[in-house]
Amino acid sequence: RGRFGRSGLNYLLSTDTYSDSKCCECEDIILLAPPMNLKFFQYDIIKRAKRIHVLFNREQLDNLRKNLTPYSLDREVMTSVYLWANTVTSSGLNLWKANQLEFKLAAQELKLDLVRFKRALSAFQQLSVVQITHEDDSFCLAFRKPKGKLELNDSALFQSASSLLEEFSDVQAAFDAICINL
Repeated sequence: RGRFGRSGLNYLLSTDTYSDSKCCECEDIILLAPPMNLKFFQYDIIKRAKRIHVLFNREQLDNLRKNLTPYSLDREVMTSVYLWANTVTSSGLNLWKANQLEFKLAAQELKLDLVRFKRALSAFQQLSVVQITHEDDSFCLAFRKPKGKLELNDSALFQSASSLLEEFSDVQAAFDAICINL
């Protein structure tokens, strides 16, 4: 928080810093980028602002959603990766070794972005279903079938990744409600 030049204009650099602060009064809030979740709209400083100026448009909001998609996970993605891991490791050793190209081809076979494929495997690693190791230029995947029912929500990565697009959709809806299209 400070003053901008000689104009006496107050400015605030981060809403997170003053999110619950009662000491700061801002009539105008300027958003340079969309917030990632609805928590932003709950900040006292945002609620008390008289005007919110948005320096991004609907197209940029849609592009951000598109860029977030590879980081999201859902049960369909997790199921396809689980079945794939079970299949490729079913040769008796419960182990799959591959180089980087084979790893990328596996993601393509599942019609998944490489980032999403890696995140799904990491979520399964959190659940102790797979163990992933890297050796030089190779990748090694060990698969262990769970003894009971597998609870995807026991993975913190899955929980955050599965709610990512849903939360962002709520943000888009909030902006649709408060923005006027000219």
